[in-house]
Amino acid sequence: MFFLGDWHQLILPKFITYSISKDGEKYFGPIKIHNPHIPYPLKTPDIVKLSFLEFKLTLMDTNANARFIKVYAECVVKMPNWFINAGKPAILLTDEAEIK
Repeated sequence: MFFLGDWHQLILPKFITYSISKDGEKYFGPIKIHNPHIPYPLKTPDIVKLSFLEFKLTLMDTNANARFIKVYAECVVKMPNWFINAGKPAILLTDEAEIK
């Protein structure tokens, strides 16, 4: 789960990639999941109501048994001009990763 702060320097990622491995050496993937929201309140005013976003991935392949998972999240480098802290470095936080 990734968090978006209303006035902090937190912002949701543009996308996330997942890679899996059985041995921690050779990884398969990456599988990319894009953020479906346009993070610009003038175009999508309801984005300010979105405080967190889950990037879910379901692996149905029986060969997808893995002991290791790499998660990469791509974020903007600086806060957008519509944000209260425009131009300051962006911070990306995650709370949990759930694996079933």
